[in-house]
Amino acid sequence: MTIKEKIKFVSAVFYYGGKRQLKEEWVWGLAASIGLIQGLKYKGDIKTGLLSGVATLATLAGVNGILNVIDNEEKIKEVFKEV
Repeated sequence: MTIKEKIKFVSAVFYYGGKRQLKEEWVWGLAASIGLIQGLKYKGDIKTGLLSGVATLATLAGVNGILNVIDNEEKIKEVFKEV
């Protein structure tokens, strides 16, 4: 397995962890709540609210992607040893 294939494999594990997080309803509710609060807090600016909501979604998905890689570290090492 080449370095490029290893990176592709680990990035797929990361991607599916983030994707799984975005399927949770509470994440969307949290992002909408934070977006609404931030939008109303700063002069009623809807752009700020939308950006903070998207930033919340991206942060939660990224963190869950990292946790997914950490949780599957042994399996990833096992796959790399087999090849």
